[in-house]
Amino acid sequence: MIRKILAPIDGSQNSLEALKCARDLAEKYGARIVLINVQKPAAYETPELVSEDPKDLE
Repeated sequence: MIRKILAPIDGSQNSLEALKCARDLAEKYGARIVLINVQKPAAYETPELVSEDPKDLE
């Protein structure tokens, strides 16, 4: 039995159509949808975005 459906979305039309399919499956099986927003990595990294301190990774 399906209990959770992971639906990665990036704002594209394809991902929105896939989300509709996930919604239909969730309704059919009484499942929950978990969304994850997927984005392209930044073209560059600034010092503010990168940390060498392991505490910042927690």
